Amino acid sequence: MKWIACSIRTAICVWGILFCLPPNIALAADLQPVMDVPYREKMRNERTTLDVYPGPTANAPVVVWVHGGAWEIGSKTPGAREKADFLFKQGWGMVSINYRMHPEVKWSEMASDVAHAIAWVVNTNRPEIKSPASIVLMGHSAGAHLAALVATDPRYLKAADVQLNRLSGVILLDGAGYDIPEQIRIARLPRMKEMYEKIFSADEATQKQASPTLAVQKGIGIPPFLILYVASRADSRQQAMKLQEALKRADVLAAVEGLAGKNHVTINRELPVEGDSGGVLVRKFLSDLSSSKN
Repeated sequence: MKWIACSIRTAICVWGILFCLPPNIALAADLQPVMDVPYREKMRNERTTLDVYPGPTANAPVVVWVHGGAWEIGSKTPGAREKADFLFKQGWGMVSINYRMHPEVKWSEMASDVAHAIAWVVNTNRPEIKSPASIVLMGHSAGAHLAALVATDPRYLKAADVQLNRLSGVILLDGAGYDIPEQIRIARLPRMKEMYEKIFSADEATQKQASPTLAVQKGIGIPPFLILYVASRADSRQQAMKLQEALKRADVLAAVEGLAGKNHVTINRELPVEGDSGGVLVRKFLSDLSSSKN
């Protein structure tokens, strides 16, 4: 019973992290999403669908959003409209994706889903999102891990017939699973160690294969990164800094910023709020990417 109560509290906590919506967001009336589009025809179910939020212009650049949820829960829908509106105002469209989760599939199949969703964006002929000028991958928490893995290990996009250099950038929000063996070693709470070993096994070789920091190589087309973390969260800071160091050694542009006054909930939830510190950094990152394309 104690374990059940703990699991319920954890689920409620994660639900709050993922699904509480930001306050005071004025949504664009002309932002008309296309919902529940399948992106893996051979695996048609709700976990392999995406929602398209068109940009303001033809061939607008696109952010592919990967939700969090400890690799076990979560959805493409909550909070997505607010992020899409924020991006629309910057001239970007957004695609919010579902992906299969534990225990249905392993972490590598989750990464495969993310890669195939990107391939769908690259290849689709839908008028709402045809031939985007740029594609940026953005994720929160577990979604940040999957985004980082797909953007550093070229095997996932290659299996989906997409080159890694098709990505223009990556934005990570408070991930802590970039070097999984290290994260397990420094885990202060037994339940954190148990969570990572449940998803990635107790085998260190497997954990290394799932670690974006350890996948980084020079000259393989890894795009620029913006890595944001909660300033008061030691493990997220350590993981972010080590990922940045690996990227810089590989001559990849990587900016890291710890956000004061944030927690794992608000760094994600408040991103679209006018004047939000994370939103300001994301806006600049996207603007710089757009300028470099011109």
